[in-house]
Amino acid sequence: MIRETRFVGIGIVGVLLVVAAGVLLRDLAGGLPVGPDAAWQALMSGHRWAPAVSVARVMAWIGNTPGVWIVTAALVIVELALRRWRAAIALLLAVDLSSSLSSTIKLLSVRPRPTGGLDLLTSFSFPSGHTTWAAAVAVSLTLALPRVWTWVLAGSWTAFMAWSRTYLGVHWLSDVAAGALLGVSVALLATGLVALLAPGDPHSTPAATITGVSSTLEPVSAGTLLRRGRALEWITLGWNVVGVIVLAVLAVRSSSVALAGFGLDSFIEIGASAVVLWELSGTGEVRQQRALRIIGVAFLALAGYLMVQSVIALVSGHHAAPSGGGIVWTAVTAAVMFTLAALKSRTGRALGNPVLETEGRVTFIDGLLAVAVLLGIALDLLLGWWWADPLAGLVIVFYAVREAVSIFRGDH
Repeated sequence: MIRETRFVGIGIVGVLLVVAAGVLLRDLAGGLPVGPDAAWQALMSGHRWAPAVSVARVMAWIGNTPGVWIVTAALVIVELALRRWRAAIALLLAVDLSSSLSSTIKLLSVRPRPTGGLDLLTSFSFPSGHTTWAAAVAVSLTLALPRVWTWVLAGSWTAFMAWSRTYLGVHWLSDVAAGALLGVSVALLATGLVALLAPGDPHSTPAATITGVSSTLEPVSAGTLLRRGRALEWITLGWNVVGVIVLAVLAVRSSSVALAGFGLDSFIEIGASAVVLWELSGTGEVRQQRALRIIGVAFLALAGYLMVQSVIALVSGHHAAPSGGGIVWTAVTAAVMFTLAALKSRTGRALGNPVLETEGRVTFIDGLLAVAVLLGIALDLLLGWWWADPLAGLVIVFYAVREAVSIFRGDH
């Protein structure tokens, strides 16, 4: 209780410090750069490199709508899959506070943005909303799993976001410093409030750790394991439903063969998850086999379509448009799929269910596919390797044929 109260107190003090800094910048400095602001801005604007600018723009997309909610939703899903509902609520509260408080303080400080930035933004500059969100998310996750390496990752992620904002010339150094302080403060405040209002150890539930330190599934009943298996499949199914929509929009906007293929693969994986749900509910084998054959045909159709599109793109030299959203979605999807794969395999082994255990391996491969697509569009965006996008499409062709052959052989 003392620890949670201290979190709330420190969080409130941090928020008040940022508010006070904003008022001082407005009334005493007139919104002009202070301290090392001008020198840092000159350093950033004088050493710009095209690939680094592309990376900074991707970070800008991540920290803006809809990137913020895509990443936040993915992290909340992972927390809920691990039965860490307090951590999920604290994360959502921290993100909401980071958005509302940073917007309010911007209106209070009315500080103009630096001139000469690479992006034209009309909102006020102090504090950096992107950095506030990045710090809030990073610290919220770290407080839920406090380790040396998680703190290092949290600091690195926040610093990277802060760098990207100054590298694009859209914020002063003091803006991102205040954003980092505000983000840390709202994370402490949210975590403390949730712990006080919903007392109990958020790390005490069996699935609360993914580090393998303790045995998480052995004492759980078969009924609980079945419910957990179904929940994991429903999460996978729901993620793929959202993914089909997101990837369809991104693929149309960028004309990316890889993103289109990954979206179609996600659509087929919805059917695969439905088959596993049927199996876990005791549905008849005939119905399962019929559904599997339909999925096998769909995989073959996907392979044929992508093969044609990828070859046409390679022969014609088709250049897909840059897709920062595609990079964000595939990166987040890879993280979600790898987490779900580990949980499915663990649950399947404990339950003695080979179908769920096999589905865990399929989900792991989905994560690898996301990484392949991510590499393809990232190489296209950062290095101009246009052929990497259709090449990533061919990776999906190989996977689709492999899955179809496995289904018709009866390996599933």
